[in-house]
Amino acid sequence: ANLNKDSIKTFGLSEIVCNGTPKQWTAENPNLYTLVLALYKDDQCSKPLQVESCRVGFRTVDIIDGSLTINGKVVTICGCNRHEHDPDSGKVVSLESMALDIELLKSNNFNSVRTSHYP
Repeated sequence: ANLNKDSIKTFGLSEIVCNGTPKQWTAENPNLYTLVLALYKDDQCSKPLQVESCRVGFRTVDIIDGSLTINGKVVTICGCNRHEHDPDSGKVVSLESMALDIELLKSNNFNSVRTSHYP
């Protein structure tokens, strides 16, 4: 069926389920929750037309007094540039090589990477 501006309706949440305050997402503790959305044809909610789900996390990101904060804690960005190049295979970078690069960066306390791509 084709939708036009007269047939589109906005609906609110029918139910919010929360057992206390959700745990916040961090890189060290990625607390994730399953979000399920269902689209129904009518208010009876008899049979869904479509159902989608995904994993979501909750965090707050702010700039306070010029400092980047995540979940209220100041974060210092320590990063580097990464070029897609392998010493043995040239421009073909294997998954194993990428994983080793990530391990090396994390072991040296890097928390950001700027990838560089050439035409």
